[in-house]
Amino acid sequence: MKHNPALCKIIIFVISFTLTLGCLISIYLATFSIYAVLIALSFITLLYLCAWSYHKCLTYETQSLYTEVSDMLENIINNKYTVAFPENQDDLLSKLQSQVEKLRNIYLSQAAKAQQERKEIQSLISDIAHQLKTPLANVKVYGDLLKSKDLTAEDRSKFTASLHNQLEKLTFLTESLIKMSRLESGVIQIKSVPCSLNETVMKSVNQAYQKAISKNITITLEKNDPVVLNHDSAWTAEAIFNLLDNAVKYTPAGGNIKIRIQSYELFARVDVEDNGIGVCKEDLNKIFNRFFRGKNAENTEGIGIGLYLTREIASLQGGYIKVNSGTGGSTFSVFLPLK
Repeated sequence: MKHNPALCKIIIFVISFTLTLGCLISIYLATFSIYAVLIALSFITLLYLCAWSYHKCLTYETQSLYTEVSDMLENIINNKYTVAFPENQDDLLSKLQSQVEKLRNIYLSQAAKAQQERKEIQSLISDIAHQLKTPLANVKVYGDLLKSKDLTAEDRSKFTASLHNQLEKLTFLTESLIKMSRLESGVIQIKSVPCSLNETVMKSVNQAYQKAISKNITITLEKNDPVVLNHDSAWTAEAIFNLLDNAVKYTPAGGNIKIRIQSYELFARVDVEDNGIGVCKEDLNKIFNRFFRGKNAENTEGIGIGLYLTREIASLQGGYIKVNSGTGGSTFSVFLPLK
């Protein structure tokens, strides 16, 4: 049921008037003095004036407070936040303002994070499209050429081999993208258990051995400190293999690759050193970026995911990777925590 404000005011006025009149009559009957009645009437009038003034001030303060709070919220909505109430005052309004400011900061942080994620997704889609474009175009070209009935057996064999090569590139690219997406999305978790780092490295060497032999490249294990630490053997082997694969790829035929496993107080270190073409100085800060291809790698096949994956795998295990490179080759070092 709704109350009528006008009716409430009339009722309050009637009650107040009746009480005042009753008081004045009682005073007159008790004293039989008109002066006492006048003094009482003056006192009661003064009380009414004080009450009325207090009500007006309270109403004004309430309206002013409402206006300030409303302006503060509107400024927050419009991203024009200003301090409405002094922060050094320990009252309800200052605390309210502080909580609102915290909520605003959380909102801005989440909005910035969402925007950054959208940019990363757009960049990833663009990179993937760029990587797929060339091999897919080549597959179409060789497929169209093989449709010709005028091809010689030699040309058909050559085009078939080229088509097979492009399909292998697509397969490798797809597998690399799947690994990358699984790591980044957390679909595959790094499972660190105590095991031999030496055995993990040997898995990587065995995986890269055939490619190294085809280029007459020697892989030598120079230093081999026995190390047992918590790490994911499968993913760490993948990371070391990526370094070995790059070393074989960018080292000329007849070159040498050296591996060192060293144990320190806090970290274990795996070095992969080659005497290949090296990395340009201006590319050193970019080579671990996704899909980055340095100037020295322009004439060599690759997609620029291997070093990125290696860094991510090391980072997810609390480690990191460093590179030292020059004209005489490169040394990539993976550091993994012992504790």
